[in-house]
Amino acid sequence: MKVASVWILAIAFVTSCAGTDVGNGVVDIDFAIYNSGTSSAESQRVSQAAPVGIEITNAWVAVERIRFRDAANCSGSSEAEFAGPFAVDMLSVGIPNSLDRLQVPFIDYCRFEFRWDVVSDAELANIPAELVGASILIEGTRDDGKQFVVRSKRSDELRLNARDDVFSVAETTSALFVAFDVQTLFDGVDLDNATVGSNGRIRIENGNNDDLLSVFDDNLAIAVKLFDDNDGDKQLDPDERDDTDVLAE
Repeated sequence: MKVASVWILAIAFVTSCAGTDVGNGVVDIDFAIYNSGTSSAESQRVSQAAPVGIEITNAWVAVERIRFRDAANCSGSSEAEFAGPFAVDMLSVGIPNSLDRLQVPFIDYCRFEFRWDVVSDAELANIPAELVGASILIEGTRDDGKQFVVRSKRSDELRLNARDDVFSVAETTSALFVAFDVQTLFDGVDLDNATVGSNGRIRIENGNNDDLLSVFDDNLAIAVKLFDDNDGDKQLDPDERDDTDVLAE
């Protein structure tokens, strides 16, 4: 199925120019989705309608920890690590309070990592009930208006390796985007032929449409890439997410 609408969310790492004496910068972190099948992107968190496809209406991710790996010692201890758990509404405006103004050294990195976190009932406040027991929640509508929900229990670590061995966080860095391509996420997830529940809603989770959940989980490993905000507007513009713009994947 061709994905027809997109929510440009963005994982934005906004770096200030006021570093410390050890060369640290202030970095904000947020999460995002983009659509490689569209030729334009108006702004963050904007839905772009198209005649056919799917529309994303709700998207959450829960993360246990975030790491930047020092390129000078890539297999050793991490240079910057931030412990969660963090649950992020990927459609909301603004940086989550728990992930703003983090100190990240101005150095070269070989990898960006984050570990998914399966949410327990008492772990996090102000999250949707559907996220409890899962680490990823995506809800939307099929092109015929049929609602669907995807709930994944991924709990492993996602590693984005620098394409050219290193990427830098420096005083000139305005923002970085760790962006999920919705086209890749739903590639092979055949919503048209999914089993529909008795309430008329498609559920893709453990015990429901397991084959589609397996495809979605496999897609996660290849759907995420790291980009730079070249023009400093804190948005992932179309000309900033070409294949030649990839920093890590």
